Amino acid sequence: KIIDLLGGMDIDVERSFVDHKFPLAGRENDPCEACRYETIQFSAGWQHMDGQTALKYVRSRQAEGDEGTDFARSRRQEKLVLAIRSKLLSRPVITNPQLLWALYQQVAQSVVTDITSQIYPALARVGLRAIKHPMRTGTLTEPDWVYHPPVSAAQDGQWVLLPVEGLPRNVENLLAVP
Repeated sequence: KIIDLLGGMDIDVERSFVDHKFPLAGRENDPCEACRYETIQFSAGWQHMDGQTALKYVRSRQAEGDEGTDFARSRRQEKLVLAIRSKLLSRPVITNPQLLWALYQQVAQSVVTDITSQIYPALARVGLRAIKHPMRTGTLTEPDWVYHPPVSAAQDGQWVLLPVEGLPRNVENLLAVP
């Protein structure tokens, strides 16, 4: 809904992909297995996405090839978050009181918090100061940073990711900007 309020997002899709098993909401328990899914497809290049399309783009997890990994999904989510941040901080948004009010109302309807409204001005000031600083991001990738050992009793039969031996334990230092 926020993406739609912002007029959609322009996202550079790095690699084309097709996901034949994108789950349909409300059909999770349909006895017809084929009826539980839809096929979604994204072509490489710049795409203008509405909220529903962006949600499918970042939630796809059964795509064929390299885009079917959780790491690819994480990169797509990071890309969308950065695009939203950029649009939220753009002049057309921050100078439009009606849009800002609509965004506030949507967030208020969607977020449950115990932060009182008296703290909102202080949070807004922190947010405005953060605008001046570049956002740093990092994505753990396999096999550079993490690996998944065979499922075993050592991890209680769970599929896990473990850090590659020899990596610094303080990942923040690896992401630091000189």
